[in-house]
Amino acid sequence: MASIVGSLHQDHINSTKLLDVLEQQLVIFGRAEVPDYEMMQGVMEYFLDYPDLYHHPKEDLILNKMEPRSWAAKDGFPDLRHEHQELAAMTRGFSTAIQDILLEAEIPREAFQQRARKFLDFYRSHIKKEEEVLFPAALKVLTKEDWAEISEGRESWDDPIFGPKSHQRHETLRESILAWSGATST
Repeated sequence: MASIVGSLHQDHINSTKLLDVLEQQLVIFGRAEVPDYEMMQGVMEYFLDYPDLYHHPKEDLILNKMEPRSWAAKDGFPDLRHEHQELAAMTRGFSTAIQDILLEAEIPREAFQQRARKFLDFYRSHIKKEEEVLFPAALKVLTKEDWAEISEGRESWDDPIFGPKSHQRHETLRESILAWSGATST
């Protein structure tokens, strides 16, 4: 159903905003200035929680429903599940690098930048593939019954930062992102 794809699409928009925040902080880091590591850490906490617990499992359910009916699902989409696993590993690795910096561990600037760039580029590529390939195919192949089964028995999947009620631990990050995006859009 379009509402599930719409929700996933909105998650991608929100994730892209967070990737933009990380990118901006990486630019600051690249100028040998001190980025907002706490903001970066908050963004990574979000990526450690929400996508793996709610967003990616929903996409995996879509893939499971598509596989028996779609040659594209068999030939082009199985790597999306692998990408979900790879994103989880990259997220943990980059989050650990930020945590190490906060703990004042010695990390070469170039290594940190490479890890950040790899995370950002891979995540953006993954989102693009889902938007351009997975979602249009799912809307074409899946039935109303499939969409009902995908959403059946699922708890509310409110985004902890961008949802109607941001989680308390994410409220400062939400405020910072809104202020930052407002400052960059003018």
